[in-house]
Amino acid sequence: MATVSTTSKTSMQKFLDVVERVGNMVPHPVIIFLILMAIVIVLSAVLGAFGAGVHCERINAESQ
Repeated sequence: MATVSTTSKTSMQKFLDVVERVGNMVPHPVIIFLILMAIVIVLSAVLGAFGAGVHCERINAESQ
């Protein structure tokens, strides 16, 4: 017959239980990556519609 321990958990054990529960709720890394890709695409489209852009200045080595 199995015996059940009635000792209380330490604060570290309680903290690790919380970390484990939160870690189990996190989606698969591929899903996180796809969600982040979608956010970047949507954000890029919205900012592009408002006229945001990137301007890059390059140094011309021939003119110096």
